[in-house]
Amino acid sequence: MGRVPFRYLLSLVLFVFVIGAFAVRCESDIKERLPAAKIARWYNNRAAAVSITYDHGNPVTKSNKRINKFVIDNGLTMDYEIVTHSYLRTRYGKKNLFREVITPGLGYFGHGHKHIDHDQLSYEEALASFKKCYQTISDFGLKPIAYAYPQGGGNKPETRKALADAGFLCGRLHFSNGMTNPYIVPDVQLEPEDWFALPTLVMQDKGTRQCKKCVSTNEELIPYLDETIRRGAWIILTYHAIGQENQYGFFKLEEFKKNIYSIKERNFWNASMNAVTLYIRERLHAEVKLVPVLKHKKIEEILVTVADGLPNDIYDQPLTILLDLPGSWINKPLALVEKEKILNTFVVDSSNGMISIKPDEIERKIVMVEIASRR
Repeated sequence: MGRVPFRYLLSLVLFVFVIGAFAVRCESDIKERLPAAKIARWYNNRAAAVSITYDHGNPVTKSNKRINKFVIDNGLTMDYEIVTHSYLRTRYGKKNLFREVITPGLGYFGHGHKHIDHDQLSYEEALASFKKCYQTISDFGLKPIAYAYPQGGGNKPETRKALADAGFLCGRLHFSNGMTNPYIVPDVQLEPEDWFALPTLVMQDKGTRQCKKCVSTNEELIPYLDETIRRGAWIILTYHAIGQENQYGFFKLEEFKKNIYSIKERNFWNASMNAVTLYIRERLHAEVKLVPVLKHKKIEEILVTVADGLPNDIYDQPLTILLDLPGSWINKPLALVEKEKILNTFVVDSSNGMISIKPDEIERKIVMVEIASRR
């Protein structure tokens, strides 16, 4: 084999050098403009989460209607128990549930087919009861996600297993041990130690016979709220009879109103147990994929996909995505587009912005409004 002429070797070296330099320069150009994303710990990038749960089976009493209105008027939500047998007993049960709870934007949780201590049942009996509760909630057209054990139950491992096997995604306990450590997924923890043994703060007046250790006033609640914020955790508050001082586990109405104001003025994501449960579970599995689409070496649109690999008919809670966008996109009206339809518009006034998207594997895109409107 003969020697390769020097001029050919020189040409080859120059060619490789030029192509390499061009590739590096192009890669550098793209990297300068590449967006980045991560999932916020809590929805809307709030500091912590709080669920207000009301273990009361009748949302249509005059006093509860006033309480519901007060919560909603302050921009918050609260969960009502659903003891499914109770709602099946009357012809207006389902209608009342939707009129007073679902339609106005309040939440709900399963609380047994009947209000009994499931720890007193066998695994098979508890499973049958939980399945009946689950199926009835489904028959109402609602999603059975969160559950709370009646009568302080849920202490037996068999009971918790039965609840999980019935299809519920979490179970809330109700006993005073949770008062010492009511913080769910605090600090860097990503999911609860036991999804079916979630603690709660017992909100009862000290004048009740049942209150061995509970939160009776707003002054006592505030340190718990502040610690939840500090640790980036989720906390669940449980009430039984708000403003009904002749009822089991009552809590004074004026203190409840103070609770609402204290939650409202802090950086909480106030949401149902259903929503928070879904968010945590989705966040644990979800990944965000961003693909920039270039035109004339500039990003014209950003394809965004959020996927968690979970069933979309159940896991439909939007996740908040924190975006680090190119500098040229700052202070420009942006649109989130799906199938050429603008879902919402927003403006990023710094290098960071956020949008909330369901982790449903659907590809959407972020584009400047001026470009979206021309299409």
